[in-house]
Amino acid sequence: STAIGLLERWTMPGLTTFIGMGAVSTFANTALGLLGVALVRNDPISAALIVVPVIVTYLDYVGFWREHRRGQHFEFLYNSMNRLTLTAGLEDAITQLLKDSRAMFQSDVSAVILVADDPREPARRSVLDADEQLDILTPVRLGLPLIAEDGPLLIEAKYGRATRWLDLLGRHVRDAIAIELRHDSRTIGAIVVADRAGDVNTFTRADLRFLEPFGTHAVVALQN
Repeated sequence: STAIGLLERWTMPGLTTFIGMGAVSTFANTALGLLGVALVRNDPISAALIVVPVIVTYLDYVGFWREHRRGQHFEFLYNSMNRLTLTAGLEDAITQLLKDSRAMFQSDVSAVILVADDPREPARRSVLDADEQLDILTPVRLGLPLIAEDGPLLIEAKYGRATRWLDLLGRHVRDAIAIELRHDSRTIGAIVVADRAGDVNTFTRADLRFLEPFGTHAVVALQN
């Protein structure tokens, strides 16, 4: 946790939290392990009782981690809203949204697509990739709906390889999440986050659920 935190330039409060979690987890797991060994040596039948605290401890860890991540997300969303209020124009707002969405979901690529009021006009796509290459408001031809009518898009990684060509991005992606941006019952665009950083993690429905309030926040910022 410390190595990852240093690599991702976490602040000291964040590092302190994870170091503390690591210390508590180490002592708790060691205590449970030694208790299990003692029970097996002295009374093998009663050793089965150790299963209960192990399961409870595991569920506690999962619940704590889930709540911690949720708190991180909402703190990030609050800070992102504050940063967006300081932007001077549309291009600055889009650039900030791209940086925030990529950082929030720990992904290599983020994109914002805006649809013109006139259906004869092309959509405009802005992309920030892993090499920090920024492409702003490039005209692209995309039909409506931008995303399938059955709801937000979730592409999960499969064995670390590119799984699908994604028209919204104009490239292959390993995994991705995307939602349409809507205002007054009209589609004004979409936001896409793709290629989760790392070879093990992939996007989940929990990420997709959190992208929706981020998208609502993006709509307000873009409309302003």
